[in-house]
Amino acid sequence: MEERFEKYEQRGQKNKSESFEEKRKLKHGRFEKRSVRIIKENDDYSLGVNPLLKWKNLKTIIEISAERIDQKTGEVQNSKRYYISSRDESSEYFLNAVKDHWQVENLLHWHLDVTMREDDCRCRVEHSAVNFSSIRQLALGLVKKIVIMRSKTEKLSVRTKMLKAGWDNDFLLDVLLQ
Repeated sequence: MEERFEKYEQRGQKNKSESFEEKRKLKHGRFEKRSVRIIKENDDYSLGVNPLLKWKNLKTIIEISAERIDQKTGEVQNSKRYYISSRDESSEYFLNAVKDHWQVENLLHWHLDVTMREDDCRCRVEHSAVNFSSIRQLALGLVKKIVIMRSKTEKLSVRTKMLKAGWDNDFLLDVLLQ
């Protein structure tokens, strides 16, 4: 995919099917800049995006570039990711779609890794890893639905609710029967 974008750069001109979008923000002590470039294939495949027609209905190649600068250390991290899509959408659409996907993905996996210590699980027999993962996801969903206030303004964390369910059978029953 990267070579397709390089070919367009080497031509020295923007192809009429290429578009660009950029967003900047300060978050968690880091300055983040994300940009997206897309190349859209013509109906006659003349752009060569899909030269061997490997991907049915391929319409767009997406390149997402990210630059993060840590405000405390000044450390700079750069990354590029490539995607393909059968959708014919704007560069802004793809930038938001990728961001939204990773936001959901990170929220779920953070809780599974940190709160439920999924990475430490050593289940290896037959389907046990998949089964335990499904049980963890179900338990996480049930625990997240229960809203308990520690005070008028502070909610209990997922970890605290899990501990409470382990200590208090009545609370565990509330979680399971909600």
